[in-house]
Amino acid sequence: MKRQLIGALCAALVLLGCVPAYAAPASAVPSTEHIVTQDVQPRAAVQVACSLTKYDSKQMKLYASAVANNDSTNARIYAVLERYNGVSWVGVNTFEQSGKGEVYLQKYVSPTKGYRYRARVLFFTDAGDYTLYSSEVRW
Repeated sequence: MKRQLIGALCAALVLLGCVPAYAAPASAVPSTEHIVTQDVQPRAAVQVACSLTKYDSKQMKLYASAVANNDSTNARIYAVLERYNGVSWVGVNTFEQSGKGEVYLQKYVSPTKGYRYRARVLFFTDAGDYTLYSSEVRW
């Protein structure tokens, strides 16, 4: 009895699982002659980064980088060392670096002690403009 039931279920699955397929006539298949191809132009993507860290007891290190996926991408880094005066952030020093493809900026600064500092870095590239802030450093 179990064998007959299992056999009947298997036969039903086989019958239900079979779906007829029909091929379209050759005249119904669209022609590819009208398709226009385009060259894909890669977009200039840029990875940007910045940091402000204590270097030693007298200096902080400001670092910024812009690395493009294309060596011909123009990039300019404009970095501002900012100090918090209790009310707002005020620019103390500015630095600038420009180039193509990969651009790095690394500066060592000796600011006045007793304040909080951060770096605000503006990146101007062919792929777009970006602004990043470093974490704050108590000095």
